[in-house]
Amino acid sequence: SYHAKGDSLDYFSVTFELARKLNLDGYVLPLGILYQMNNRQAEEMAVKSISLVDDFDPANTLVLERAVKGYRCIVKDNANGMKECIRHLICDHGYKDIAYIGGPTYSNGAIERRKAVLEEFAAHGMTLKPSMEKVGNFSGTCADKVHELLDENEHIDVIVCASDEIAFTVYRVLAERGIKPGIDIGVTGFDDAPEAVFAEPPLS
Repeated sequence: SYHAKGDSLDYFSVTFELARKLNLDGYVLPLGILYQMNNRQAEEMAVKSISLVDDFDPANTLVLERAVKGYRCIVKDNANGMKECIRHLICDHGYKDIAYIGGPTYSNGAIERRKAVLEEFAAHGMTLKPSMEKVGNFSGTCADKVHELLDENEHIDVIVCASDEIAFTVYRVLAERGIKPGIDIGVTGFDDAPEAVFAEPPLS
């Protein structure tokens, strides 16, 4: 009896409505899926998701990938994880020309990761050049941004990616250009996706 109007925002709302009507013993709400795309509709979904969560009982609801006041939540340690990554690249590898492809600007996780990158750069007396930064999306559908990054910069030591999916896209674009990741240019991901160990070379 439920019918979405045909777009993702309506589908998401209908899914939440149906879940509430089922009156289940518990709910796990994976809000991180809303940040997989980088478009206006995804931003609307991310904002609306907070009001939708309010309709669930905090006593039997677990929220993933976003901190929502009053609810039990599981979120990634974005700041420390990204700082350790940048610190490793600078201190252990001596990289100077570091590029960054972040996640969507409305995602809390993406905001935290970018802030950590900038703070760690500053701690080492470095800055992130505007041409060395691109805004992608966590799903990795951002090959155009990777091409732009490579076209606009003559030399890059390493590309730091805000998600493993972005890093997989970087791998594909580099392969198209005959550039070898891990040899000609470094690449790091974030999230520890299971597929990372099967990449060639394995994704850091």
